[in-house]
Amino acid sequence: MWTGTRGNGLKVGDTWYYNTPSDPTSLSDNNVFAIYRDRKDRMWVGTFGGGLELAEPTSDGKYKFRHFFQQTFGMRMVRVIEEDENGMVWVGTSEGICIFHPGLTDCGW
Repeated sequence: MWTGTRGNGLKVGDTWYYNTPSDPTSLSDNNVFAIYRDRKDRMWVGTFGGGLELAEPTSDGKYKFRHFFQQTFGMRMVRVIEEDENGMVWVGTSEGICIFHPGLTDCGW
């Protein structure tokens, strides 16, 4: 089970994930507002302050995080994540809705 918290990071099963500033693959913020599993079974985590995260499994059964939407303050405030029938990920942020192709790093407004 994946559980997001306000200020205490992300819990996956029995493991907690937190923001560790010295680790670029750690969770980018401890406020987790959205969690979404897409059709390719990837887990997306929306943080309120650190943007969008893609949880990538590691060989030891844990996760590292790839960061998206780091450009502006409003884009780092992710509130909701959904996927459409074309595989595009729609992300609601404090700056507006971003339509995101998971294979690219740009957001289409």
